[in-house]
Amino acid sequence: MRTLRLMTCLLGLALASGEVFAADWTKTLPPDAVQGYVVGQGQRIVVVAAGGEAVDREAATASLITSLRGGPAVSLVMDDASLGDVSALDDAAIVQKAKNLPVDQVHVVRVFPAGGGAMSVVVTMYDKQGAVLGGFNADTAAPLKPAGGGAQSGVSAVTAAAVSTTNLKTGADLEASMKEFKEKFIWVEQVKFANTQTGGVYDQYTLKRGEYGETLLVEDFFTIVGRDDLAQSHLEYVRLAKRGRGLAGAGIGAVGALGMAHASLPATCVTGSDYFGDDPATCRQNVAKFKRNANVILGTVGVVTLGWGLSDIARANQIDRPTPPEVLKLADEYNEQLQQELGIPDSAFKPQSYSLTVTPTAWAAPGNVGIGLSGEF
Repeated sequence: MRTLRLMTCLLGLALASGEVFAADWTKTLPPDAVQGYVVGQGQRIVVVAAGGEAVDREAATASLITSLRGGPAVSLVMDDASLGDVSALDDAAIVQKAKNLPVDQVHVVRVFPAGGGAMSVVVTMYDKQGAVLGGFNADTAAPLKPAGGGAQSGVSAVTAAAVSTTNLKTGADLEASMKEFKEKFIWVEQVKFANTQTGGVYDQYTLKRGEYGETLLVEDFFTIVGRDDLAQSHLEYVRLAKRGRGLAGAGIGAVGALGMAHASLPATCVTGSDYFGDDPATCRQNVAKFKRNANVILGTVGVVTLGWGLSDIARANQIDRPTPPEVLKLADEYNEQLQQELGIPDSAFKPQSYSLTVTPTAWAAPGNVGIGLSGEF
């Protein structure tokens, strides 16, 4: 049993991440536009849901089937129920598996995240011999354009073949891909802290990589997910914030030194002072001069340095940085892309069950008392 010390530690593994609710494809795949991509008249078609998260894959496929029906180009539309599970198959294997069905064409549907919360669908149309007849791509951000009608429109046979060939791995190749995925996938550890004095609950996020939880620096995370711009922005934030805090501390220190300088002066000059003069008159003159110089030097240095530091901190806070949910989304999109690049089918990620036992714990420090949870799973 693996033991974790955690303050309500939530592991965002993102191994089987996906929408809880399916995207709405009804407006994305209007019948008039969809039927314009069908090659021939009176075609019999089987529509096969082959890629993407199941909830979106099935929703997109159902919408496509509805849109294909009723037009002159199509006489029959079948779903893929008779083919069984095809999620681990590439397009060529799917067409081969459908060869005995009473159809003329096989339309393969694959769904991917499109960014910004949208989902993208790629539909590739094959004849029974596996030749690419055409296809189209669309996403939930806008309706599919009619054939030849713009960005969300048909793709050439070559492009369709390239897009639909997902190179899904099997056997030893799949094992090697899964091993690489487990080394590279990114997850987020979230720790919650509760302060009993203020009643506040605080979150701490730590970026992790791989099944053994290698801690990632924030800038390294942004570089890995392909956002060098965010990596540079973060480094600039760290630079300004660190320098600002240092300068502000130095400024406060200078003001403190001024107070100490005043405190070190003799309270009176009745009997004089070895350092400030042997007689009271000279002592008083030198003490007054020392105070003036200390006020000018330490006061000026303290105020200027403190102001400079606060200015750097303000500049750092003006840098636009991703929120925790945005960071989680970047990690999720990276994992999805990594899965696709390695050719790992969704079916390779089998659900796992865990049992979790938690025990309240408490800690105390000067001015700070907190409670949390520790547990095992």
